Amino acid sequence: MSLPLKVHILGVGAIGSLLAYDLKRVFPQVISPVLLLRPKSTVNPSQEHKIYVSRIKNSQLSTQGIETESVKPHLVTDPIENLIITTKAPQTEEALLPYLPHIRPTTNIFILQNGMGMGRNLVDKFWNTANARPTIFEGITTHGAYVHNGITHHVAEGAISIGELPGNIPGQPDRFLSPEERPEMITSLLKIPELNAKMLNYEEFVRTQAEKLIVNCCINALTALFDCKNGELMCGDDVRYLWRHIINEAKEVLIAEYPALVKLSESQQMLDTDRLLAKVIDVVDLTKDNSSSMRQDIRNLRVTEIDSINGYIGYLGRKHGLAVPVNRTLTSMIKSKLSIDRGIDQAAAEKVLQI
Repeated sequence: MSLPLKVHILGVGAIGSLLAYDLKRVFPQVISPVLLLRPKSTVNPSQEHKIYVSRIKNSQLSTQGIETESVKPHLVTDPIENLIITTKAPQTEEALLPYLPHIRPTTNIFILQNGMGMGRNLVDKFWNTANARPTIFEGITTHGAYVHNGITHHVAEGAISIGELPGNIPGQPDRFLSPEERPEMITSLLKIPELNAKMLNYEEFVRTQAEKLIVNCCINALTALFDCKNGELMCGDDVRYLWRHIINEAKEVLIAEYPALVKLSESQQMLDTDRLLAKVIDVVDLTKDNSSSMRQDIRNLRVTEIDSINGYIGYLGRKHGLAVPVNRTLTSMIKSKLSIDRGIDQAAAEKVLQI
């Protein structure tokens, strides 16, 4: 391994910034994070790009900064050997496209975002032959972070679960990399205490991923539609009844798509509707004062992740010929709400200009 190891990061929001900060902070002489900017970004590329992170340390709020590099596609000349993708799922393909010429079969990619299926989607879209695809890992995070006034606020300590996408070894689709074979980028993330990252085997990872997706299906769309905080969902009389329908639809299509879900002996208990409903209620209670990212996206008239959450359940329903009417309806309602709110905002702006 040449020093320093360059780790390119696509998606410089809260989680992407947090990973870049901790990689540089813990391994200052070993790892050099490089932030990949979008071509139309208003941020100017710089070799002295500052990232500030605020977190509680020793019972005290501490804000510190690190210096890293930021580039745009025309400034990248060498192959990208290590890539972390933390964009929102709907933006991933568009954001990745300008950097595709620099990705090789030797590239290591770590995808950390909401939803399921992005790794397989990128393989099918860009690297559909075994010898062309890079080595891909996927991740799930429960860390809570947001960006305000240029500072990434790490407000809730969580964990990162990492799983390896099957098929990384050409000709051996059922074999996974041993700990000694894993990329340095992955082993470095596992060594950072503040990130609390752990490696799961494929079946465990899919199960964890499916559980988080189901929780998001139950919470995100409803908080956006009803414009309420997570905890306020519990004020609704029929919300639990609605959650049961969301859960049962999601379970059926996820089992059809991911046979690994039923391979573990404890999978039957994990997929029990009552247990999943209790999990949703626990998350709502733990995050009762939070405003979901989808609610915030709707409020700010931004594209949401609905296609990667309830919309993904709808996609799997069509793929496997299974009815998922509640999830499909929620997907349609979120898209309609966003278009209506944008229309109202546009009409108001035009009215002001006419005065």
